[in-house]
Amino acid sequence: MNKLSSAIKEIFTPGTPLCALAYAALGVILALAVQSRLSIVKGAARVYISFFRSTPYITQLFILYFGLPQIFYALRAMTAQTALILSISLNSAAFISEILRGGLLSVSKGQV
Repeated sequence: MNKLSSAIKEIFTPGTPLCALAYAALGVILALAVQSRLSIVKGAARVYISFFRSTPYITQLFILYFGLPQIFYALRAMTAQTALILSISLNSAAFISEILRGGLLSVSKGQV
């Protein structure tokens, strides 16, 4: 039983709820941005969603952890756990936003 409890503790690190909260909030914002009437907001949201859904996750992680700190000096202090939480949140938000957008489009205008 100790092995199981230690495995559960490893899976649910303190960053897990933070990650879920971040991608849920960003997903809602992106889903609403895609439905916006402003073309610049809609375009930016579509580019974001398209980028994060079309590139492999490991590539995004490498860019975030190894690439961006080379360009932006402030990111050099970023730890591996921070990079992981940030990359999971950014990637998952794109997928969540498409799920929410599909749900919003399935409701007819008379029901809203």
